[in-house]
Amino acid sequence: MVDVKRIEALFKAGKTKERISEVLQVPIHIVDSTLKYTGNLFKNNPVVCDSKTIILADIHYGHHSEKNLSAALNFIYHYKPDRIILLGDIANFDSVSFYLKNSRREAEGKRLKKDMQDLDEAIKRIDNVIPKTCQKIFLYGNHEHRVNLYLDMHPELEGLLDLDPILKNYETYEYMKPYILDNTIYVHGKRFNKYIWNSMLDAYGIDVVFGHVHSAGMMRKTFYDHSIVAYSVGSLCKMDLPYLQHRPTRWNNSIMLAESSNGISTKTNIDISNGILNYNGRIYKW
Repeated sequence: MVDVKRIEALFKAGKTKERISEVLQVPIHIVDSTLKYTGNLFKNNPVVCDSKTIILADIHYGHHSEKNLSAALNFIYHYKPDRIILLGDIANFDSVSFYLKNSRREAEGKRLKKDMQDLDEAIKRIDNVIPKTCQKIFLYGNHEHRVNLYLDMHPELEGLLDLDPILKNYETYEYMKPYILDNTIYVHGKRFNKYIWNSMLDAYGIDVVFGHVHSAGMMRKTFYDHSIVAYSVGSLCKMDLPYLQHRPTRWNNSIMLAESSNGISTKTNIDISNGILNYNGRIYKW
């Protein structure tokens, strides 16, 4: 019978797992599993991350939740990430929306200048809370891609209508071009249905993190000798956007953390509600 209290006492006294195994004549894997079960292994030997990454998606600035975005930015400031990945749809670009082109009443008052200002303000607010050494990645979403589609129809504006000056300090990726980190694909996403997680795993064949669906979720596929996981990141936009016409959704506001240690990346979605983000027992408010 394993003497749990004796194992704990020896470990707290500074004895190594190997020495405890030797003294108590207990296999080392029993010592290890006992300490993990009681939590002492992690209390005495905290895991230090090699890198910390923040992932944000679908802010739709101008249609964003100010309380929840502010709570996220407050958390990011204290978290001090090594890297930030923006998965696209950071602004909305209503003025060049194909969905509004035949709705003169809904499109009235939408101006591209305001859309560009929204993106610029969102980027500045994010830049203000991350360390100067933070690596910055921006993946175009379908809403930023609207600008490129508009230029295809109005090539005379090329050079005048440009997101590059706003994103000059970011490593940018075209719409649906993936960014790869720690054997994980990061991409905006393209579809909206209940099978999207399975579709993303079939498409990429390795771990994948995506936005676009506005709801946090995950799905794992397990094979004989390995598994792959699809993660979706929630949004930071309002839950009552006009085009929804009061339809219920599965949306939520959240951000994702990807913490890497010894080549292993752990991904966690953190919910934000009513301007409050709770992480590791601490509250971050707007």
